[in-house]
Amino acid sequence: MNYSRGLWSAEVAESGRFSLGHAGGLSIEHAGPSATLANLETLAPGPGWDFHACGGDALELEYSLPGRCLITLEIELADTSGWLRLSMSLSNLSDSPMMLEEVCPLSTHAVKSDIPLDRCLRHGNDLCDFTSMYPLGGIHRSHACGAFAHGGGSYAVVLGFASLGESFCHIESKTNPNGFEWLRAGCLREGIALEPRETLTLPPLLLGAGPSLSSLMRQYAEQVAESMGCRCSQVETGWCSWYYYYGSETEADILANVEALAQSPLKDHVRVIQIDDGWNLPVLAAAHGMLVSSDSPTSPISAALDADPDPTHHRVWGDWQAGAKFPHGMRHVADRIREAGFIPGLWLAPFSVDKTSQLRKSHPDWLVQGEDGPEEYWGVYALDLSHPGALGFLRETFARVFDEWGFDYVKIDFLLHAVQPGKRYDPKLTTAQVFRQGLQVIRDVAGERFVLACGAPMGPSVGLCDGMRIGYDVSSRWYVPMNLKSWPSGNCNIRAAAVHTLWRQWMHQVWWQNDPDCLVVRDYGSKPEIDMFHLMTNGQHTHEPPYGLSNEEAAGWVRLVWMTGTMALLSENISELSDERMALLSHSFPLNDAPAHWVDWYEQTGIGILQSAGDRFRVGLFNMGDDTEVVRVPAGKLDLHSDWSFTERMTGETFDGSGATVEFPPLPPHAGRIWELTGTRENA
Repeated sequence: MNYSRGLWSAEVAESGRFSLGHAGGLSIEHAGPSATLANLETLAPGPGWDFHACGGDALELEYSLPGRCLITLEIELADTSGWLRLSMSLSNLSDSPMMLEEVCPLSTHAVKSDIPLDRCLRHGNDLCDFTSMYPLGGIHRSHACGAFAHGGGSYAVVLGFASLGESFCHIESKTNPNGFEWLRAGCLREGIALEPRETLTLPPLLLGAGPSLSSLMRQYAEQVAESMGCRCSQVETGWCSWYYYYGSETEADILANVEALAQSPLKDHVRVIQIDDGWNLPVLAAAHGMLVSSDSPTSPISAALDADPDPTHHRVWGDWQAGAKFPHGMRHVADRIREAGFIPGLWLAPFSVDKTSQLRKSHPDWLVQGEDGPEEYWGVYALDLSHPGALGFLRETFARVFDEWGFDYVKIDFLLHAVQPGKRYDPKLTTAQVFRQGLQVIRDVAGERFVLACGAPMGPSVGLCDGMRIGYDVSSRWYVPMNLKSWPSGNCNIRAAAVHTLWRQWMHQVWWQNDPDCLVVRDYGSKPEIDMFHLMTNGQHTHEPPYGLSNEEAAGWVRLVWMTGTMALLSENISELSDERMALLSHSFPLNDAPAHWVDWYEQTGIGILQSAGDRFRVGLFNMGDDTEVVRVPAGKLDLHSDWSFTERMTGETFDGSGATVEFPPLPPHAGRIWELTGTRENA
């Protein structure tokens, strides 16, 4: 049976195997129903597959093992969008539960393309799960979606699931420099039973192909947003306490920076003052099993503060009350921030529970369980977001933060704790569904107030948060080689954050506002920063590499954040910042309101190339490497068809050219340039 519509076609053999074709020269052959279930061999032996196909508005294929299971695949070949949609359902026809680990609507050993696909775009699950463009070769698992492209930017293929809230999904491939060894798209079911006579419907798998990877990734994001919703509004700016104070900040430190910002040239550009980790009390008093507000003058909390004003106490996650460093309570500091003309913001890790917390002692049943009680992850416990009591705790906590204390912005961190394996109150929910259930509670309490997710699984967060931290932590260092086995660019450095800012650009203002992490520009390390590195790395990276960003490194980070138009939160002690570095920060504002996207030219690894067109046409070049690079881009990739003149946005440097190739001035290592077209540009 042959079936075609628009740019896509499908050919189905009598055996039930089918192949998908795209007019651009792509061919994908399905491996058949036996590749659909990762644990198919656990099914009872019996006769082979029965197959039935019928055509209509969509091509429907049915594969059945009599008395055991039925697989239905529906293939929709789009007329105008250029995207193919593959939908799948699985029915248990037996009298016994079917334990499902992974279900794959597409699995193939045959992927062919007339234009060679020699690049792979891997998208990680969270802010620390590395995302970048790679030369073809090896095994890559990409969360939610994956892409393959020609390095010269002439053809690309994107595969991704249309909805990401039901289960964790991935595109997995094994390739070599000559092509594909295998490719599969899977949904993880985590061993949850499909009961007798029960049907599981997977989120549709989308396939797109065409000449522009940049356009395809944005189109994919838009289709997910249509399915799950999105929250895109004015892009947020602000100041964050973490990357100077690292949890040592006091109420006085916060208010001193508020005053300094109010008197600085950045006053009209910075909107939010966000108090980060370190503000809460180590032990929470309780009365009659209810949390007691520290803002009540007669509460046990007040007595505890009077008795122990020590500002050096350890943080305790789960007991979200004001600590001794905030003696007037959180309502007081929020009011002071608002009086100065800013929006008050507060950090919490709402799904994480410290072992010494009152919450853990009072309600261990609200936590994800192991074999012998609550399961420990990275030194803390995780809230069981399928438990009604845990969800009630979230409602109470955020009602206090938003309504009692008056914060209009929250940064919620370490959200990955909630999806770690373990026993939960409701065993029928996947961890993605559990996570989304908890995040929905916070969204409901927040209403239209701003929610920034951090350390979150990205897929299940779509539509429920206003902003998303998309990359690694920054610091006052360009590079710190921490845990390179898991983090190829290290962590707590500008380089690692910049890589994700480049390669996750396609999400911004489609799923949420991208938060690339903070603008740090200083040329020294603060004492709290040095102390934190010593603690965090057991002294390994306390002093080496040296602290402080060079002019090129600081300016390159400012340029990248501005060019991508993302959230821009400063994290400096404003009164200490030099005039030179304050002037650098001024180039971050006003934000770039012209969407930036990749230039489809991926030949030079380690170089990111962006373009945008607002009041003028701009090209951004960003060098992640350690050597000076000369970037050459075909003029047609930039729609340049005449002589041209460019001026660098920050320095005023100029260059002219003409011909088939644009050769930009040498780009130093760890640096960026934004070239604004000031001469003639003729569109094709």
